[in-house]
Amino acid sequence: RSSMKKSLYAGISVVSTALLMSLVACGDDSSSGTKAKTPDLEGGYLVALDKRTGEEVWKKKLEMYSWSSTILFTSEQGKSYLIQGCQNGDLLLIDAKTGDTLDSLNFGSGIEATPALYGNRLVLATRSEKIIGVKVE
Repeated sequence: RSSMKKSLYAGISVVSTALLMSLVACGDDSSSGTKAKTPDLEGGYLVALDKRTGEEVWKKKLEMYSWSSTILFTSEQGKSYLIQGCQNGDLLLIDAKTGDTLDSLNFGSGIEATPALYGNRLVLATRSEKIIGVKVE
């Protein structure tokens, strides 16, 4: 069985010409014969598309799927970032313009719900029922 989860964002700031989309947890399932365009059943992609042409700007392979949506935010300096929580407990800070991972933390348990961001404070919950606060700098 194959499933797909998508979150779509219109870019802001330095990525204002992009649409940012996460495609996760939709890999090939040989038992059902289903084929999808993600790395495997446990992986996925984050993709940025040009809003005008629909062409791919960048695509980032994720090692582990995610049920949480990607957060897009702009710093006080005008730089845009993505935050992605993953089922293996990874929290990724990604450059929204390039798709490069800038930093990561692992909390030892899946991040299923979309983290909440207020100012420079991020609050997330893990599958092991922990609520964690992270300062974004």
